[in-house]
Amino acid sequence: MNNEIKTALEAIQNGKLIGLPTETVYGLAAPFNNLKLIEKIFHVKKRPFYDPLIIHGHSLNQLKPLIINWPEICNVLAEKFWPGPLTLVLEKSSIVDDMITSGLETVAIRIPNNELALQLLKELDTPMAAPSANLFKQLSPTKASDVKEVFSSKDVFVLEDENCNVGIESTIIKIDEKLITILRPGIIDKKTIQEIVKSYGYIVEVSNNDKITSPGQMEEHYCPTKPLHLFIAESFEKAKENASENYEWTVLPDDHLIAARSLYSSLRKASQSEKEMIALYIKDSYLIDENWVGILDRLKRASTKIINPLGEL
Repeated sequence: MNNEIKTALEAIQNGKLIGLPTETVYGLAAPFNNLKLIEKIFHVKKRPFYDPLIIHGHSLNQLKPLIINWPEICNVLAEKFWPGPLTLVLEKSSIVDDMITSGLETVAIRIPNNELALQLLKELDTPMAAPSANLFKQLSPTKASDVKEVFSSKDVFVLEDENCNVGIESTIIKIDEKLITILRPGIIDKKTIQEIVKSYGYIVEVSNNDKITSPGQMEEHYCPTKPLHLFIAESFEKAKENASENYEWTVLPDDHLIAARSLYSSLRKASQSEKEMIALYIKDSYLIDENWVGILDRLKRASTKIINPLGEL
């Protein structure tokens, strides 16, 4: 057994949470059946109990007992996307406590694509609830040092790993009879999911419900420590034309995968500037590119102002 995994197991026994590396962002993890530690997640993160958690597992065998009904389409999606950044929302079984689901009758589950996380889940032999390892509504962490800056080693043992290679939180989908609803967009987009499920008679739609039915649906979320203003224009020069001098500017790479991977670290770096506010340039073509939906979702929730001559983001 990896020494760090052994130390993590001992930390859990000693009442600590785990800073869990995943391919999306670092999570703040505890065994789903250890309610004392589950409660500690909410307290340490300063997260309200009305915001549900995602449960992570090593395998289908670990996760299926958490679910009452496992439709065949789940096997199709799991085969295609797991381990990976897709979360399924399904009707929960009685072994999942209401604290995890915020009283909802459904639970969010996934298998993360990270070797250290999978090793820990296998050795622990129990799924773990793990929201992002940040303070509530603040920037998500994509490396171990981000977690250590926020949480005390008395409360959290952080598994050291390389930076998260996806960089934004998972796509969350709810599965009903012949309908798949995207509750939170991510790097896996609607078109990709539709291609996989259409031959099984499923339709994919994006939720427009303001009610919280899964993690990651807060209107204000993923916020840097300084006001973030989004400037949408055809070029960086156009975006800067009428901007004040009080901005620390951030420009994302054109490649959406690299942009997602670097998003939170770029905003974290910009927050450390001496400037009063952060300005982020968004090329107007991104607004009609499905690859950018998950990134734009995070930015919309993180921003305090959007300067967009084209209308709504």
